[in-house]
Amino acid sequence: MDAVLVLLLIFVLILLIMAVFLVLTLGIRIRTMALYGGAPYVASTHSSINNALALANLSASDRFADLGCGDGQVVLAAAKRDVAEAVGFEIDPLLAREASKKTAGYTNAKIIRTSFWEADLTRFDVVYLFQIPYAMPRLEKKLMSELKPTARVVSNGFKFPNWKPTASQGTISLYTRAEIPKTTDAA
Repeated sequence: MDAVLVLLLIFVLILLIMAVFLVLTLGIRIRTMALYGGAPYVASTHSSINNALALANLSASDRFADLGCGDGQVVLAAAKRDVAEAVGFEIDPLLAREASKKTAGYTNAKIIRTSFWEADLTRFDVVYLFQIPYAMPRLEKKLMSELKPTARVVSNGFKFPNWKPTASQGTISLYTRAEIPKTTDAA
């Protein structure tokens, strides 16, 4: 009986060590959804951020929004590309604080601690998101009703149910608001 208990404790210890290793070395940081009502946080990779911003074809006059900006790395990358405004919406106060610190040196970057569901997106030219599948249908409707016709939407990892991407690169999809038919279920 004692040997079984020792083996079980060793197994649990190995699992804990593996979890810590994944969190520390791979940068996988998942926060509890139940605390703030948002999706679990998983950081975008540097290559996916670069691909997304390249697909978005950012210009100096663009107003950029990141819906669920996490630690602010995408907002920071957009601000460094000299957009007129880079705004991140984040509901998790710890992540919002981290994002605010990360973007503090940029006058064109701002983090707003709120749910993006309550944000007014009408002024934005480019919207970036790395969401989860169940949010995509509702997001499709929100973006369809709020974005200006010339807006571009960049999604990392997940596609909208009724929209066809204008361009794709790996897991990144670009949608151009003007090319989305008004007859979709999202309208």
